[in-house]
Amino acid sequence: QNSAPPGIRFRQIGVEVFAVSDPISIAKAVVELTFRPAPLVAMISGGDRAVSSDEILLLSAEDSFDRDDSSLVFHYRWSCTGEMAMACRDVEGSLLSLNKTSTLSIPGNSLDHGKIYTFHLTVLSDDGRIATAHSRISMWKGSTDVVTVVLTQESRILKCGVDHVKAGTKAVLEATFHGMVSPSVVWSLQRSEENQDEEDVEDLYSEAVNLAHISGQVGSAIAITQANVLAVPTPYIFVAATA
Repeated sequence: QNSAPPGIRFRQIGVEVFAVSDPISIAKAVVELTFRPAPLVAMISGGDRAVSSDEILLLSAEDSFDRDDSSLVFHYRWSCTGEMAMACRDVEGSLLSLNKTSTLSIPGNSLDHGKIYTFHLTVLSDDGRIATAHSRISMWKGSTDVVTVVLTQESRILKCGVDHVKAGTKAVLEATFHGMVSPSVVWSLQRSEENQDEEDVEDLYSEAVNLAHISGQVGSAIAITQANVLAVPTPYIFVAATA
């Protein structure tokens, strides 16, 4: 074992080979293995969304994690860009003050309604690993409705964009609409950056998803992806919206 940077380990495995009839002639081989920690995962809870400009805007990075060490301490950096990729300013024209904690709290009436702000998160660990995430926040005047989507498979809740879905097992997407009563729900499939050239993505969608408007259940709808239909390994973006 050699000295290595933090989080990285080296191991050497050697083998000696010789003939039973000639134990003096020995051949040797050595292979060096490098073990690196898995990449960090940076996440902003809630993702892209619309927020009332009258309400406090809360942004949390507490769902960020390390696959190898759940107790790892993170350091956080936030930044914000608005139109033309310029640094974000509040309604009075001052640059937004963003602290270096896991959660940001921006007071109501600080951001202009009708504008889109992109918040960028950088998560760092003491061993030098870095992960990034961003969230687009659309500011609206008055109250806004909230939509949450939960992905489950085999009774296990998965993290969208992080966990993989097993190709041979059904997965369930459930959307809950907060603030609306019995909305008419439309599910759609968007092409991700990695499969945007697929010509048959709409055909895959029609085969893979059963759409159901749930009667008697306020504010929710369910789409079920069938097993062994979507391409592997390919990311797909499902969207639930009110009609």
